[in-house]
Amino acid sequence: MTSNNPFPKGHKINLGRKQSEETRRKISLGLMGRQLSAESRAKIGMAHLGNKWGVGHHPSEELKKRWSEQRLGNKSSSWKGDKVGYSQLHKWIRKYKGRPLWCSFCGSTMKIQWANINHDYKRDLDGWMALCISCHIKYDERERNGKGQFV
Repeated sequence: MTSNNPFPKGHKINLGRKQSEETRRKISLGLMGRQLSAESRAKIGMAHLGNKWGVGHHPSEELKKRWSEQRLGNKSSSWKGDKVGYSQLHKWIRKYKGRPLWCSFCGSTMKIQWANINHDYKRDLDGWMALCISCHIKYDERERNGKGQFV
């Protein structure tokens, strides 16, 4: 016997679809009084193993904060140290030094950025200074040798 249903069993055609109140009521009435088999209860129990918080229980805010602090900075499994990329290093500098407010050379307050002093791009907060774009370009040009590389 073949089925007229174009979707195989387990197809997720209705996944995420909102159901009307009437449909939800009918489903609720259809499931009312249903008894789960021992095998089904065992499968549900196995699925919940390892869920130490249980349904409706959550870790305290103090515990969440302690977990977060255990993975900050160089304690993180994603920490790369000085092998960090250009953009992430600049984000790190902005995080700890803040947004630069004025240029260290000309005193301008327009379009200020953090410039690496010795161009080694390490996680050293003392190795950065605030420069406007114009002074940053001039500083970098002065620090370059004839091959376009930093001395």
